[in-house]
Amino acid sequence: MKLELTSNIFSKNKGENGGALYFGMEKENNIYDNRTISIEDNNFYENEAYFFGGAIYTEYDKYKSASIKNNKISYNKAGVMGGGIYSKNSIDLKGYEFVNNTSSSLIENYISKPSTIKLDTVLKKNTELNTGEYLPLSFTLQDESGNTIVDITKYYSLLTLRFNLVKKNDYTIENNLSDKLKDNFYLTGNIGSFIYGKKKNYK
Repeated sequence: MKLELTSNIFSKNKGENGGALYFGMEKENNIYDNRTISIEDNNFYENEAYFFGGAIYTEYDKYKSASIKNNKISYNKAGVMGGGIYSKNSIDLKGYEFVNNTSSSLIENYISKPSTIKLDTVLKKNTELNTGEYLPLSFTLQDESGNTIVDITKYYSLLTLRFNLVKKNDYTIENNLSDKLKDNFYLTGNIGSFIYGKKKNYK
């Protein structure tokens, strides 16, 4: 895709995703995929997306290699995430100036899709538990740039974690996990969902 946007003003536009600009995924074997994208000296303000990317939404892989210079992204809104920009993959933000973009009334200039679940709890090398005790664990949902995803709207509340407890060095690829669990340990309360990007407490 070849695109040149220079010295434009995008204001008060609305859309489901990408209030001003929406970049979809590439088509396979597209002969135009090697063409360049240039977005320079543009002003995006007071645009609004119902879901993601108040100003810009992109799933286009080659967007991260585009020529991006001196663009101002200000006072845009997204209903779920990415008040300024939402991207499928992490992108270089040097070509943007962000001012007070929001999602769900929180300042959030840029976010990419969820990529990592990070264990926040610092575990001791040897942890002993008695039957019925809790092992409090805290996890954070992060995007590809390591930003914490604050999911106020609970859009990702159906994203779950499940843990199984087995003896150390007692499970190999050749063994069946369900058979091992019958003879060893049971972990209850081991399924949980993320609220506001956080998940806590497993038993």
